[in-house]
Order: sequence, then C-alpha cells, then structure tokens
Amino acid sequence: HFLLKHCFSGNYSAPVRDLLQQPASHPPPTSHPNGSSMTLSIPSSQSINTDTTQSSEALGYVKVSPRVLDIACGSGIWILEMASEFPHAQFYGIDLSNMYPSDIKPPNTHFCQGDVLNGLPYPDGHFDYVHMSFVYNCFSYDDRKMVLREIRRVMKPGAYVEFRDAEAMVRNAGPFTAKFVKPFANAMMEHLDVDVTWTTHMCENLQHVAGMADIHHQIVSINFVSSSKLSNTFNATIRSELEGYRWFCQRAYGFSDSDYDLVMDQFIEECKKERSYLNYVMCWGRKPIIQVPSNPSLEHIFGTPPHRSESPPLHPPLLIKAASSPNPHHAVLQRSPKLPSAGSSSLIPSCKNSPGSLKAREDARRNKEKTSDIYQFVHGYIE
Repeated sequence: HFLLKHCFSGNYSAPVRDLLQQPASHPPPTSHPNGSSMTLSIPSSQSINTDTTQSSEALGYVKVSPRVLDIACGSGIWILEMASEFPHAQFYGIDLSNMYPSDIKPPNTHFCQGDVLNGLPYPDGHFDYVHMSFVYNCFSYDDRKMVLREIRRVMKPGAYVEFRDAEAMVRNAGPFTAKFVKPFANAMMEHLDVDVTWTTHMCENLQHVAGMADIHHQIVSINFVSSSKLSNTFNATIRSELEGYRWFCQRAYGFSDSDYDLVMDQFIEECKKERSYLNYVMCWGRKPIIQVPSNPSLEHIFGTPPHRSESPPLHPPLLIKAASSPNPHHAVLQRSPKLPSAGSSSLIPSCKNSPGSLKAREDARRNKEKTSDIYQFVHGYIE
C-alpha cells in the first residue's frame, strides 16, 4: 500500500477530489404516468449550478453522499485513509477474508466479507469511484472478465475506476533470477489457473472488456539497490512476497524449506548486484455517459485465454540444490526431472490484417470518439 502511495504520489490518481469532497444534489422522485415513482439520475460528472435564483434545496433536490468501492480491500488501510480525507463520502470495501476493522473505524466506512467471483452485492449504477489494487495473483482469465463486467455494472454513468498493481516480472534480471522467474507465469496458470500477466494488459482490459473511456496510465519503476528508505521498504516487501509463495514454489519447483531459504537470499542479492527493478502500473478510466455496445472482436482478443503452442518450449521448473562448493550458502539451479516442461503461451492471440478486423477497429475508434467529453458537450448528454 505505502509503495503504491509513494509511486503515484497519493492514494488516487483519477480526478475525483472535487467529486468526493461534498455531497451531490439529485432531483426528487417524480410521478410516472402509470402511477409509480421515478428518480431522474444525474451522472457524477455533472454538477448543479448553485448560482441560480432558486436553490437546490428549494427545488426539492436531495443531497446524496458520493460512494466509493474498494475491491479486494484487504486490511482496509486504503479505505481508512480515504475516509479520513473525505468525510462526506461513503466508502465500501469487500474482501474474501475479514482482515479489515469491524468496530473501531470511521463512521463513513462499510466493510463486507464476500467473494467477488459470486458477483458484487451492490445495485446497478451505485458508485462514483471504484478502486482495486494488488490483484495480479488473484484471478483467472474468465474470472477477470466477470469482475470487469461487475465493476462496470455497479458504476454510475460518468463514474471513475482506477487500478494499481505490480508486474510479476523482474526487469534487468541476473541469470539466477531469470531462470527462477521465467517459468513462474506458466506455473501459476498450470497449478492455480491464475493469470499473473494481468498488470501488463490492464489498460487494454479496462477499455475493451470493461468498456471504459478516457484511459490514462502511468508506470513507475523501483530497483533493489538498498541506498534509501524506499529501497529498504521495497526489499522487505519483495522478501515478504517470496515468503508468501513458499508453499507454491515447493509444490511447483520441488524445493525444500532449506532450498527455498537459499533461493530467497540469492534472489535478493543478485537483484541488488544487477540493479534489477519492478514496474508498478496505474491506470484509470471513466464509464461513458452514453452506453456504447462492446466490440466482440476486441473483447475476444483481450478477454479470453491465450492459445497455447508447443514451440518454442519454456524451460521446465527448476530445482534448487546446495552447491558442492565450500560456500554452503550458495545455491545453484538445476533442472527438475520430476515435472515436464510446459508449452509456451502468447499473451494475446494474433490479429490478422483482414478486412473484418480493420472494420472492427475502425468501428471501435468511432465509438470511442462518440463517448468523449467533447462529443457529449457538443451534442448533449443522453440519459
């Protein structure tokens, strides 16, 4: 949490400060010709002009607090900090475990224990801002599509969504680290059906699967060189992450406890020596005020599992054994004969330059133009 906060200079990058600082005015329910009541919704991007002769209170407008959702909230620290900064907004958090506080917490925070794969327990068009971070090791391809569609469902027209995550890939890695990390993504897919390449394609998924517009993104790199408090915190975080993968690596790579201890030590030391680094990625977007149909061809590209091919093959999982050198704390990588090599997988299926695909991309470009704020300002908001 604190690494992400430092990387992106705060808890949020989307322009939501004004939106969350004060309640929004909504029109009162109006009678419908069939006798039922109806409430006219106002997108979160619109504001009420308070300089008119009649105030919103005189017209019967009601104040509605902005609502924020944090998916996979964990300990709830992001919600607690945001709730203190924006006391007029209501913050909701959902997570599979109940690590969040239940008693001592700000009055504008609400936590719920639940599995997001069963759907978000909130009505349609409920939230002004949705936040999700550090979920790169949580979802499969199909799960990811479902979560993105649920996020879109619970967002108001014009609401914001923001993702922050870490890449599961060490950049500028040394030989030892590269051999350890290279089969990791495929092993996670084979053993746990988890797509750890999510961070690399967050923007594409946000646009083509979730159907968001006005996509923004930022990448910040942090290296392992222990010359500052940030690097010390970063190294401690990486070691904690490696410790969390102990059971998985013992199963997938064939490590013993002592082997894995040597792996962690040599992993960190080599990354410092090689000045290796990790990328942290942020992207945010908005739900279009005008509902635009999704493009099935683009959703297929970015929302389905990649096809697998038999060549070129990935290296098989590796087994760490103590070296025969006099230094007992040095570890060497050897091939494990127990597990077969896994086929390689491309991240995105190839898209041929056919007339159909070109027409789909052109339609997607035109639809994107029609959802821009400038287009909606000129032609009017359509509810």
